Amino acid sequence: MPSATVQLQHDVKKRLDEMKLHPRESYNAVIARLIDAAIDEEPLSEEEIRDIEISLEEIRRGEVYTLEEVKEELRTGVGPAERSRRTRIPRRKKPARSSSPAG
Repeated sequence: MPSATVQLQHDVKKRLDEMKLHPRESYNAVIARLIDAAIDEEPLSEEEIRDIEISLEEIRRGEVYTLEEVKEELRTGVGPAERSRRTRIPRRKKPARSSSPAG
């Protein structure tokens, strides 16, 4: 296998040393691992990117569900939006004040 000499700055070599999985791992193996990690074998499609952008915008607008709401939907099959349309919670009336004088 042909080899090449590569010049590295001291700080880069130190960082490569820190990335070794074991002390005897070669720099070639470390660099190959870094290259493999940097290359995305399955890049996102345009549709996936658009869907992520839409989701981020929904989060910014506060259109989110709590964990409890998601658990309830999974348990009952009825989501928070549908549940709020089905059940109206009556407003509580303020208790009447006593008309008798205090004292």
